[in-house]
Amino acid sequence: MGAKELREGVSGAPTSTAPRDIVSRLSVEQLLDAMAMRLDGPRAWDRRLRLDWIVTDPDEEHALTLRNGVLSHRPGRHQPAAETALVVDRAALDELLLKTADIAEPPRAGD
Repeated sequence: MGAKELREGVSGAPTSTAPRDIVSRLSVEQLLDAMAMRLDGPRAWDRRLRLDWIVTDPDEEHALTLRNGVLSHRPGRHQPAAETALVVDRAALDELLLKTADIAEPPRAGD
């Protein structure tokens, strides 16, 4: 396929999100690692954030910190100075990452 693309060019538009089956099979830690890799560090340089991320089903907790353009996380911990805690069901988290849900919209019952 790579040789064909070199000869004929790339056909179609690239997808902006990962397929649902891939996202659903990744662990929460892998998803947070992917978010950290996609962060625009120079743009986030002046931002600071401490957040407790609690994912239900499976029950997991992660402490997220954004500082100096770097997003880091530690599983199973809480930030003592966290600004807020985000509690989300794993299915709802997948929807947010797949861009099939909007974090600005009010949550549905049970989400």
